[in-house]
Amino acid sequence: MSIAEDYVRAVNAADEPALLALFAIGAELRNPRGIFSGHDEIAGFYRNVVFAGRAQTRITRVIPGPAVEVAQLEATSPLGTPGNRTYAIDVFSLDPDGRIATLEIYYR
Repeated sequence: MSIAEDYVRAVNAADEPALLALFAIGAELRNPRGIFSGHDEIAGFYRNVVFAGRAQTRITRVIPGPAVEVAQLEATSPLGTPGNRTYAIDVFSLDPDGRIATLEIYYR
């Protein structure tokens, strides 16, 4: 199982404990909304934005690697315009234990 698959499963289930378990303690999340450092800030972002928007994400492609994994994602929300999709590239940089040290999200 890839880190992207574990990540998407946690996001789609709005499972905050499972999601945070994927991140290293001092992890950093970078996306167009800002930079979030550590579990508390990362949890707040997912709780207030992603989970609140009831995002459902699917992987369209994964490029695996031992220290960096890249995933193309497609996300929808029942709260948005019907048929509207967001496309993203997520770059997972992993620590030696396989946890997310940095997650960079680019989307349109």
